[in-house]
Amino acid sequence: MAKLTMAQALNQALREAMDEDDAVLVLGEDVGVDGGVFRVTEGLLDRFGAERAIDTPLAESAIVGVSIGMAAHGLRPVCEIQFSGFSYLAMQQLEGHAARLRWRSRGRFSASPYTGTVERIAGGQQLAHQAMHEGRVAAEVIAGRPAAFDARAIPAVIYTDPQIAWCGLSEAEAEQQGRQVSVTRFPWQGSGRALSLGAEAGLTKLIMDPDSGRLLGADLVGRGAEGLIAEAVLAIEMGALAEDLSLAIHPHPTLSETLGEAAELFAGNSLHGLAGAHR
Repeated sequence: MAKLTMAQALNQALREAMDEDDAVLVLGEDVGVDGGVFRVTEGLLDRFGAERAIDTPLAESAIVGVSIGMAAHGLRPVCEIQFSGFSYLAMQQLEGHAARLRWRSRGRFSASPYTGTVERIAGGQQLAHQAMHEGRVAAEVIAGRPAAFDARAIPAVIYTDPQIAWCGLSEAEAEQQGRQVSVTRFPWQGSGRALSLGAEAGLTKLIMDPDSGRLLGADLVGRGAEGLIAEAVLAIEMGALAEDLSLAIHPHPTLSETLGEAAELFAGNSLHGLAGAHR
């Protein structure tokens, strides 16, 4: 079987759906003549005509309203919404308009809103980076390739000041599962780089299996947490132990050293850790 790109696989799926059901149509900005931003709808205009591959030079909120109207009249519109941040607002609008339509018509018209955003389909946290990976897996499955989404650690970041980032198993989840874990906390007062940045209020916390020392989760609070969490994600995905993380040489002086120091606390030999930071 020839390999397909994600865009080609999605294009193929749309063609098959439109071939099977005349009620399926595609609308969005540039989906007809230009084939959409990523060429996902390329060729649909030539194959199905302008009545089913519809260019809509409208604001995305207007596209939502048009889609509701089409669905109420028995069509199955597939609408393109280019920005993931808008998709959450769009979903709220879809649900609200569909409910209002049913109520005003006393049930005579109804439209069941459905969005193809991967976050809504797969459930869990609604994170763009997770959705991108899940979308790739979905496209590969459509293309007939063996694929599965089996991530051990999905990072999340809150862009406050200080930043907050986490991945993997949390203490609360471990408690709910009745799972024994070992937790180390390295306050950034022990980091020379944090002191030089005025970021000594930060904290690096690691959650590990108490017997093997395998890293299960991580929490970070402080400047640059958005980037630091990536090391913990890789360590969890690779099945790394606290010893592996502590033996990795981190550049000095950097905030990344706090991850190594927190890992060293597991064995009780952190050079700059504080007493009582391991349980």
